[in-house]
Amino acid sequence: MERWDSSYRSKGAMWRGLPLNDIRADDGSRILELGCGNGKTMSAVVGRDVRMVGLDFSMVGLKLCPPDVMGRVELVQGDAGHLPFRDGCFDMVIAHHLLGHLALPHRLSAVSEIERVLSPGGEVRVLVLSTGDMRFSEGGEIEANTFLNGSGIATHFFSEAEVRELFSSMMEVSLSETVIEKRYSGMPVRRATIDGIFRV
Repeated sequence: MERWDSSYRSKGAMWRGLPLNDIRADDGSRILELGCGNGKTMSAVVGRDVRMVGLDFSMVGLKLCPPDVMGRVELVQGDAGHLPFRDGCFDMVIAHHLLGHLALPHRLSAVSEIERVLSPGGEVRVLVLSTGDMRFSEGGEIEANTFLNGSGIATHFFSEAEVRELFSSMMEVSLSETVIEKRYSGMPVRRATIDGIFRV
């Protein structure tokens, strides 16, 4: 927690990417975002007729959420491996760039908790970094395909098979890798993520 708080204090919003606009949910749905950080993903959902809860390990990160999120979303400080919610109380769980920051035992606990809090027919949307990403192998390796960066935050890089195995107790709706090739300062860079949807 101290490492995440420190990173948020020094960098502000950790994720500055665009919010996702393809989150589709029925009116009245209850949605949980794990690792909500500065509320970027939730910004795409606020204003719809859904009930949104955002959970993050870092209180400093939660305080970075913009006013439109803080005023309309229930924000909770907590651990994805030990969710403070009753069974079956969410129709959707969003876990974008969360699982990759957890050690293997904690990843397994988080997936078990996700399945527990989803209602029958509920879905989890997962987004993780792929082993094909340019940042793969940066830093010291502390577990297989898990590397520790200079700020002391660990990141795990996944294969599609690994994500599929992690959610093997749920039904796979979709799973795919997205690769974006760009150039920064004249140098080629490769961003690669794996996006999956699984249903209980």
